[in-house]
Amino acid sequence: MCCSCFRKQHQHGLHSHCDESQRHCTESQRHCTESQRHCTESQRHCTESQRHCTESQRHCTESQRHCTESQRHCTESQRHCTESQRHCTESQRHCTESQRHCTESQRHCTESQRHCTESQRHCTESQRHCTESQRHCTESQRHCTESQRHCTESQRHCTESQRHCTSAPGLRVWLHYNNRRSFSITNHLKVSSSETSFKTILHYEDLVRVGSLKEDTQQRDALHKLGQLQTVLQGYSNSVYLIPPKPKGKEGEHKPTKGKDPKLSATPSEGDAAAEEEDPPPPPPPPPPRGFYIHGDVGTGKTMLMDMFYANMEHGRKKRVHFHSFMLDIHKRIHRSKQSLPKRRLGKMFTYDPISPVAMEISSETCILCFDEFQVTDIADAMILKQLFEILFRTGVVVVATSNRHPEDLYRNGLHRDAFLPFIHVLKDSCQSICLDSGIDYRRMDRPAADRLYFLTREPDAEAFMDVLFDDLALMQNNVKGPKVLTMQGRCLTLEKTCGTIADCTFQELCDRPVGASDYLEMARLFDTVFIRHVPRLTLTLKDQTRRFITLIDTFYDNKVRVVLLADAPLDQLFVHSGGEDERDRLLLDDLGLSGDVGERLSLFTEEEEIFAFQRTVSRLTEMQTEMYWSQGNRNNT
Repeated sequence: MCCSCFRKQHQHGLHSHCDESQRHCTESQRHCTESQRHCTESQRHCTESQRHCTESQRHCTESQRHCTESQRHCTESQRHCTESQRHCTESQRHCTESQRHCTESQRHCTESQRHCTESQRHCTESQRHCTESQRHCTESQRHCTESQRHCTESQRHCTESQRHCTSAPGLRVWLHYNNRRSFSITNHLKVSSSETSFKTILHYEDLVRVGSLKEDTQQRDALHKLGQLQTVLQGYSNSVYLIPPKPKGKEGEHKPTKGKDPKLSATPSEGDAAAEEEDPPPPPPPPPPRGFYIHGDVGTGKTMLMDMFYANMEHGRKKRVHFHSFMLDIHKRIHRSKQSLPKRRLGKMFTYDPISPVAMEISSETCILCFDEFQVTDIADAMILKQLFEILFRTGVVVVATSNRHPEDLYRNGLHRDAFLPFIHVLKDSCQSICLDSGIDYRRMDRPAADRLYFLTREPDAEAFMDVLFDDLALMQNNVKGPKVLTMQGRCLTLEKTCGTIADCTFQELCDRPVGASDYLEMARLFDTVFIRHVPRLTLTLKDQTRRFITLIDTFYDNKVRVVLLADAPLDQLFVHSGGEDERDRLLLDDLGLSGDVGERLSLFTEEEEIFAFQRTVSRLTEMQTEMYWSQGNRNNT
């Protein structure tokens, strides 16, 4: 390369480096400017920071001053709080003292009020007893006056009868009866008016006074009426009504005179004299006393009043029976009467009335009949009651009955009820109605309960607890555990688990097979305690089982049999008013030739009787769980 070229090239390179250096200088100046600007900004920021620091220091100083003031105030507040707490504690102590004094004052006031209430109650009781005593005295005086008047009337009638004896010789037989009856009535009124007529009422008042019974005006009125009937029945006999009337002679015939030859002819004057000497028939006896038909809601005291009447009735020919048992006995007697008939011969037919001799047989055995739970649910019973009770009433049997039904509602909606209606008229003619409708179920009132006797299936260990209870009761029996066979009317009922007077059964054994009142009566005779397990919730679909269960509890209650139950539902929910329609009902309606409308009204298909009767069952089961009932049912103490 030549020198000029090298020089040009070198100059060109220097120019390039100069330009590059200038560019770098320019950049450096720009960076310096930027740096100065940043420095200026930094100084400004520093100045601001110093100012902020100064402000912060000032604020801190203020805060410290405020904190010091706050601490001082807190110390003052704590001191004041301590003072306040001390004053509060003093106030609370004073309040507690005041409250204690107030409580003491209130207690003293309550005691004073209770003493005042007791005094007022005692005064009221005393006044009531005084009023009752005065009323009883008035009643006694009235009865004495009535008795004296009756005695005077009887003596006057006796005198009149004796005066007419010479002109009417035929009256001597009946006069002898009247004189004897007047004498017994006179003695009866002198003795029994002061002793028997108020014995039942005094017993009732004693039970009320000791708290065993609640005062009930309707019960007291009914008891007064029953007491009057006791007075009438003292020494009563229905033998005069059992004498059949003498047959009348045929028209135109005359009885021969005693001591004369009937073949000898008599002159007209002699015939007239003979006719005059004939004894005319005695007058009919007076009508027998009317009994009582006590009806009302469950638990109102009907059975209790009848039992008081029966227990205080001093009579040798009285009988108290549950209506189920009575009708079973009637059917047994009718069956026995039919069995005694001679066998029918071919071509020789005869009619026979089995009810009349049975009724006469009962009338000759007793003259006072007390029925508990008079009810008619069976068509066979309904068809024989009219004739049976017509004869009983006509032969002087006095009936006292209890029922949950009004007389007009007996056998309500029953099959062929039109044939039963005449019996209602017979019953109302011979028995006065007494209604107990206080609306109180005394069996459900608070009474001391026995040990637990009603268990639910869903409860754990319920059956195990019943097993223990059965074993404890079995230890008191002088017997071994095992099955027992009951025989009634040629039938056998086997109970799988028994021990002495204790039976452990299931609902299926007692109510889910063809058993009835006679079986339950035999159980009540043999056992005083019955365990019933696995009782289902009873719906109207289980009509047969429900009817048997109702009869079972009625029979056990009447015979004071103790019951321990294991059920699927509580007692108040054990019976459910649902279901009820099944194929058997429809088939029975078809067999009877009844339309659906008629069947809907019959109690056989409406289950009305079961719904009505189960209220009584629940009420009785409630009482059967009380300590009093459990003690009464213990036959080991008798």
